Amino acid sequence: FEHEGWATTPEAATEFLATPSTDWMAIRAAICVLEVAETGCTAYLLEQDATCSGFQHVALLTRNRALAEAVNATITEVRGDLYALLAADTHVATELGITDRQARSLMKPIVMLTGYGSGAAGIASNMWDDHAGARIWDEEKQQAIPDPEGCIVLHGHTFTYENLEAWIKPMQTALFDKFPIIKDCRNACMKYMQDTLMANPAVFAWDTPNGFRCHRQILPSEQAADSVSDAGAMPNLIHSLDGCVVQYTIEEWDGVLGVVHDAFFTTIDRALELRDTVRSAYGRTHSNLGGFPIKWKDEALEIGLCVGV
Repeated sequence: FEHEGWATTPEAATEFLATPSTDWMAIRAAICVLEVAETGCTAYLLEQDATCSGFQHVALLTRNRALAEAVNATITEVRGDLYALLAADTHVATELGITDRQARSLMKPIVMLTGYGSGAAGIASNMWDDHAGARIWDEEKQQAIPDPEGCIVLHGHTFTYENLEAWIKPMQTALFDKFPIIKDCRNACMKYMQDTLMANPAVFAWDTPNGFRCHRQILPSEQAADSVSDAGAMPNLIHSLDGCVVQYTIEEWDGVLGVVHDAFFTTIDRALELRDTVRSAYGRTHSNLGGFPIKWKDEALEIGLCVGV
């Protein structure tokens, strides 16, 4: 709670709850503190997130230790933080005059979307909308585009859309320069999708390590318009491994459990036990990939904490 900036004493919790807020996580935390103070117990479910599950799976699939250490997917002496690492390499905090934590938050969506294949234009478009950037109608493209005369403000710094796109590109370069294995994995996923659709243009399908059949039907209209891009191959394949981890965790767990993608919730008294169960699920997933189509031949890495680091 202290790390998140939430209340840690009954007095602080009472003061926080006296003022309206929409920070629901902080509200839950404050109620938890009061529950414990008044009753000695709480129904609070502790959330433990993966530190970048997408790149954890990429690292474990490709047996790449450097990337695995950066995302806590293998045993390390110090905690890895991919987003903070890239933020430091690109000097974001110094450039914008912000804290390291703010720089990390700014870097996170750029790193994630870049790894899955988004270009600087797409990422800039998302950031433009997130910061209420103006759009104008483009008759030729028949869609709204960022207003070239408009601007947004990031931490007190003004960016036009052109500036924003140019600012993002070096960060993307830094990611691939440091971890070229990400691009290798993405290329392998795209090739698999291309080969699959060449054999049968009506379906993109594969098996997860536990035998679950993933099936993406390609509609005749999509085929005619050639509108299904292989850029979606890596997100689909990698996210199916997240699903496999969730299924293995559910299989083994016998208590209260909540799951949101790569975040796992349970009561505080069993939090560390759940962390070990999720870690075991990662191990099961990557020690026997079964019919999963993307594989590297090198020896598997020892599984790190992955969640709740």
